[in-house]
Amino acid sequence: MESESEPLTGPFLKEGANIPPQWIIDDNPADYKIVVPSRTQLGKFYNVLIIKETNQAFCSCKGFEFNHKCSHIEYLNGISIKGAKRKGMQGTQLESYHKFTEDELAAKEKIVYQLLKAKGPLTDRAMSKELNWTINRICGRRNKLVEKDMVQETGKVWDGETKRHVIIWRIKP
Repeated sequence: MESESEPLTGPFLKEGANIPPQWIIDDNPADYKIVVPSRTQLGKFYNVLIIKETNQAFCSCKGFEFNHKCSHIEYLNGISIKGAKRKGMQGTQLESYHKFTEDELAAKEKIVYQLLKAKGPLTDRAMSKELNWTINRICGRRNKLVEKDMVQETGKVWDGETKRHVIIWRIKP
């Protein structure tokens, strides 16, 4: 976003914007932050800040940084016009839009996913030992699977090697 000393310039959200409530992540008295799903990259989101008083919008994408225009704010304007029949994505549409399948996973994500599928709930360290990978390789891929809503935490267990509680991961039903 721009510094406070510079005048605010940029695109404005149209009057009476109807933002899907599931996209709003932070609602403050002066502004609110929303997350807009990418229409070209599954699982990618862009943060948009909207100043309530002026309806001015700022996006976290590179296009906005470059020329203060971006398709994400245009998309918001398109789905949120007052009186329009389309009022944004329904919750079920958003879930379907971001539903990943095993075939869409990156190669290493697929290996971690298939291990969890075959062996059942495992800790990161157990997955590391099974695949003979470093823990860092496992955590990155597992985090991506969690972001894609395919893997979830199922509990914690004591790890004698690290002397702390660690999370057990499983395939999301």
